[in-house]
Amino acid sequence: MAAQHVCPEAFLNLARANERLCEFTKAVQYGRHSLENSSMDPRTPGYAYLCIGSSFLGFSNFQLALDHFEQAMRVANATQDRLLELQICVALGNLFTQLKDLSKAVVFLKNALGLLKTVSIVDVQAKYRSLVLYHLSVALRRKGAMTDAKQAAEEALRLAAENGN
Repeated sequence: MAAQHVCPEAFLNLARANERLCEFTKAVQYGRHSLENSSMDPRTPGYAYLCIGSSFLGFSNFQLALDHFEQAMRVANATQDRLLELQICVALGNLFTQLKDLSKAVVFLKNALGLLKTVSIVDVQAKYRSLVLYHLSVALRRKGAMTDAKQAAEEALRLAAENGN
């Protein structure tokens, strides 16, 4: 039997799909398979760690989620992938919102807004700005900053409507 070439990007796509379907066990397994195989793209492991971390967040396993987000951030920094870094900041904002450490959540989400300025693709910028503002509105609302939360939520909705998101 001939040796088969295993594509880590294919496993990553399966991991992402299962994470979005809330099939977190499958997402973790496919993400680990992606990490076990070498990729031509040095950013692929970062996205796999992010997906695994998000899946652990879905399980409310905060420590494992944080560990994987940190590994993803190491890859993002090593490859200078600002979009990956932005997604990690959103995930960390979500994590700290769930942990009720709202000050940290706001810091990560505002950092994500700052990273948006480094992303040059307009469609991606609008999509992520809406996403970040949504998460920021949740953290601000829980923090008691109702006016700021309302402004963030309204802008997120406006951007989503404009972009058909």
